[in-house]
Amino acid sequence: MTQKAYLPIVVSMTDLLHFVRDSLTRSMGDLPKVSRDTGIPYDTVLRIKNGEGDPGYSKVQRLAEYFEQQKAA
Repeated sequence: MTQKAYLPIVVSMTDLLHFVRDSLTRSMGDLPKVSRDTGIPYDTVLRIKNGEGDPGYSKVQRLAEYFEQQKAA
């Protein structure tokens, strides 16, 4: 039997950041809830939404996973 190679899904940081910013813009009134649910400070969530600074990958990934879970629910 031949085993299939596992290929991870690779998403660029730029694509991930666009997805997160679009999702944050759509969630405008819920930013405090997003902050609480993800454990990311509100000020940081707001800066990411507004395109200020250079957010770390782990924060962007956590937000992307949060919005994917919200979309699936």
